[in-house]
Amino acid sequence: MAGNTGTDWSFIGEFAIRRTVLDDPDELSNDYTKLLDNGFNADSLYKLLRNGMGAGADMQPDLFTLVAPGYSARFYMSGDTAVFLNRNTPYRIKLLPGYFFRVTDGKGNVLLYGGWDAVEKTRVQPACPAEKEYYPTESYHPTAMFLRSIFTPAKDTIRFFYSDLSYVYTGNINITDVVEQRALSQSASCEADYIDKQVCQSQMIIESKKLDSLSTSNNAKIIFNYDSRKDNISDRLLTGMDIYRTIKGKSDQIKTVRLNYSYGTNKKRPFLSRVGIFSGDVKDSMIYALSYNNMNDLPDRLDDRVDFWGYYNGGASNGAVNPGVAGYGTLSRITYPTGGYNDIYYETNIVTAPVTTIIWNGGELLNGYGEDDHRCKEYKRVVTLYRSKNPLIEWSGQAGWEFPQPPDVNMHQMNVSIKDVETGFQYVAKRVQAGQVLPYERTSVIYGNRDSVKLELTMSACGQYVYGTFNVYWGIAISSYQDQPFAGLRTEKVISVDKFGESQVKKYLYAGGLPVASPEFIEEYYTLKYCHSATNPGSISGSLLMYYKLKHNKSLVDLFAYSNAPMYYSKVTEGYGENLEGGGIIHEFDPRLPISPSHVTQAYTTLQGNEFNAAPFSILRDPTVIERVASYFKKYGDSIKVISKEEYVYDWPEALFQKRNGYTFRQRVFNDWAQPSDYYMQFDVNTYYFNSVWFAKSKVITTVYANDDKELSNVTQYYYDNIPANNNVSRIEEINSKGDTAKVYFKYATNFKGQQVYDSMIARNMVDAVVDETHYLNKNITERDIATYGFTQGTDLIAPSLVQIQKGNNPLENWYRFHQYDGFGNILDRSKSNDAHEVYIWGYNNQYPVAKVMGSSYDVVKSFISQSIVDYPSTDTQLRDELNKIRTGLSGSKALVTTYTHLPLIGISSETDPAGRTIYYEYDTFGRLKLIKDKDGKILKQFDYEFQRPVTQ
Repeated sequence: MAGNTGTDWSFIGEFAIRRTVLDDPDELSNDYTKLLDNGFNADSLYKLLRNGMGAGADMQPDLFTLVAPGYSARFYMSGDTAVFLNRNTPYRIKLLPGYFFRVTDGKGNVLLYGGWDAVEKTRVQPACPAEKEYYPTESYHPTAMFLRSIFTPAKDTIRFFYSDLSYVYTGNINITDVVEQRALSQSASCEADYIDKQVCQSQMIIESKKLDSLSTSNNAKIIFNYDSRKDNISDRLLTGMDIYRTIKGKSDQIKTVRLNYSYGTNKKRPFLSRVGIFSGDVKDSMIYALSYNNMNDLPDRLDDRVDFWGYYNGGASNGAVNPGVAGYGTLSRITYPTGGYNDIYYETNIVTAPVTTIIWNGGELLNGYGEDDHRCKEYKRVVTLYRSKNPLIEWSGQAGWEFPQPPDVNMHQMNVSIKDVETGFQYVAKRVQAGQVLPYERTSVIYGNRDSVKLELTMSACGQYVYGTFNVYWGIAISSYQDQPFAGLRTEKVISVDKFGESQVKKYLYAGGLPVASPEFIEEYYTLKYCHSATNPGSISGSLLMYYKLKHNKSLVDLFAYSNAPMYYSKVTEGYGENLEGGGIIHEFDPRLPISPSHVTQAYTTLQGNEFNAAPFSILRDPTVIERVASYFKKYGDSIKVISKEEYVYDWPEALFQKRNGYTFRQRVFNDWAQPSDYYMQFDVNTYYFNSVWFAKSKVITTVYANDDKELSNVTQYYYDNIPANNNVSRIEEINSKGDTAKVYFKYATNFKGQQVYDSMIARNMVDAVVDETHYLNKNITERDIATYGFTQGTDLIAPSLVQIQKGNNPLENWYRFHQYDGFGNILDRSKSNDAHEVYIWGYNNQYPVAKVMGSSYDVVKSFISQSIVDYPSTDTQLRDELNKIRTGLSGSKALVTTYTHLPLIGISSETDPAGRTIYYEYDTFGRLKLIKDKDGKILKQFDYEFQRPVTQ
């Protein structure tokens, strides 16, 4: 599972918007979920169920995940607009026709996802049990929209090119174990429905896209290479990337990346084993090697010997966690090109789970027959319970039927009750038909201000062949917390060893482990089945009550597909040294749930007065974990001393909270003769919500502890006065230990509505740009910066036209005025107040500045050079000679000319100052700066990265 192991590695598999289709696809169905927004009632629930059983009804909103460069988020759709689960984001998403998603960040960059040539469609086929043939259950639905292009306000672009890829993926191993099942009543006309253990798989037939290449407006191109997977020959593994730059139509390869995979002995599961980065001429390389724990012992991917989270457990019974083998296949070592390496060690996750033990310390049994002619005989007892010993009571029973003919459902029965003698409160009062069982029920005794209570227990059996049994127990529950092994692994430590053999240990300690939600859950429920008469099909001849206790691993989010961590820790210590002797940080966390726990409205039927306990539906909740405290410590001997601490407070304004409801159903009463008005009573209704909240850090309290135990503290408060129009911080206030208050105020385009340029910035979502920033110390202004924006190139581009600054109580001054931009947002002419103009010439097809001239005008400077040579120079010498014409042309003036040449996509290659002195920059084959030389070729500075061989001169 993903985590911070200190290697500074990260991997993003794709930039896409992925969708989890819940119930029907949102765009293909009617939304009936709003019928229950105002609570459950017979009419709305009946309509919802009736519509839900037919085509075209959607009971659950789909859930989307956005992955963009440097950002990811989850959202659901409201019409054509995305609603983020964390609404504190400048991103905006609009759904356009043809499965296009237009994503705009807070800087006005536009990302387009999807469209006909960048959409993945999936059809799911279940096989249950797994060895049976697959059968189709649905049509193809769009499940992923891939990033196809990026446009910046300055017209920089990146385009992604795909080709078709069709493959079949088998996953979603779902296991149902039968813990217990039995018939609780008898009926000659009803056959008991028993369940077998099931191991189910889902096969996804995917019409996807394969990223072939991407290209940028600055003439870069990356080509992606693939190979078939051994475990799924229709799918592809990324094996390489070739990186090119194009100059004057000629492509020059500047770097190659190669990925190699290994397979365990006689296995088909691939492991990334080698990453090679090669220079364009393939003469130099940097090789990273990856090793894994017990790779040969890990079975193929679809082996069903897994725990209820999907981790390999070696065949442990009942889907149990097996820490001894759960680490098979985990990354154990990364070897770097320098010869150093990181060794990663793991340990099993531990949860601190509540354990309740019930000690029964008393009980009564009331049993006996009824009397002739269906008469009832009553059995009664009064017992005294004590607060200190008997806070709980539990009861169960059975109305036995000892006659070969079926009982009369209206006459043969058992009635039971438990009543508080003093208050008259009834804990239970139920009728049980002959031949049926009263399931176990438990509740707390209501003492109020009393130390003891008297309860009257009553059982009456009606009919001489009815033998009633009523068991009542009382006792006390003792709760405690215990550490227990849990699914998955956590990083124990990372040992980093350099090429000289020196090592450093980074150690992790954990506390307060709690599961996010378990896909392993015990489902305990009853079903009631009504059966028709063989001789009179229109009448009910009997009923059958069944009891089931099942163990599942099925949840809404699948481990294989989404890799959600199964738990979180409320405290993690990140330290250096085997015994933390190097100090470290103690992190304390708090989770918030964007998806609410489920609430179940139980099924029941009024036909015979039976009620059922609600079953525990499961939904995997993906929490937003926020850090509350970070404590920095040093270790002195065996003692840890905190030297500084940061406490974080977050703001969750209720006014910005909204939720989107979803419903799932399960029928538990099977009665074909129920009236339409009673139809809804046959179902469990599982309700959950996608919670869309706005939250942000509102306060940071920093405390520094001196050696003399004195404390110095700073309080920094963050305010967000512009939400929801703008989610950026509007002001910051910091109070130090001396009582001084520093304040910073921020204004954005949203603060200047009504002005054309700022309205246009808002329309383009350029809401992150700070227009006005003012600093105060106590009540005195210390600094102010104002960036006034304007249109350039007509109204095509928006850029600063004037920057003003203020220091202290001095008046506001014009610092820079921007006179001219080109069509790509590059500055061509600017000046300070009452100062010479700075003119910039851009070359390499408007990508890089090649000249800076102080004391002239853009039109004059431009007249000295050929733009075609500046855009497409054949050599650096040719460009320097062309730019030198500017010096020659301005030789009689006071203008200062600085010129530059570049290696596109690598770096600056030379810089010539106003005196005509040139400094040269040289790079190695990987594009890293190697040498800086003066005009005579003498080395001014040398860089050695110590990967393969020393730098040569």
